[in-house]
Amino acid sequence: MSHLIPYTPPTLAPREARQLGRGLAQVEGQLALRSARIAAEAELQSARIDAVSMVTSRALQSVAALSQLEQGLAQAAPLATARLQTITDMATLALLEVVTDTPRRIRSA
Repeated sequence: MSHLIPYTPPTLAPREARQLGRGLAQVEGQLALRSARIAAEAELQSARIDAVSMVTSRALQSVAALSQLEQGLAQAAPLATARLQTITDMATLALLEVVTDTPRRIRSA
C-alpha cells in the first residue's frame, strides 16, 4: 500500500484571489509593454542601418563614377591629369564627409 498523501493546493479567499489575478494581469501588461518597446527599438535601429547603407552605397557608386570619368578625361588631356586627380580627391572627401556625418544626423532625427 502506498503511504503517499495527494497534494491539495491551499484555497485562496476571494479577496486574495482577486489580488492575485490583478497582480498577474499587471505583470503580463508590463511584459507586453516592454516587448513592444523592444520591438519598436529594433525597428528603428533597422531603419537606421538601412539609411546608412543606402548613403554609403550611393557614395561608393559616385566615387567609382568620378574615378572612371577622371581616367577618361586624363587620357583625353594628359596635361590635366594632376588637376583632375585633385578635383576627384576633393569630391571624394566631400562624399566621405556626408557618409561620416550620416549616423549622427540619423541619430538626432
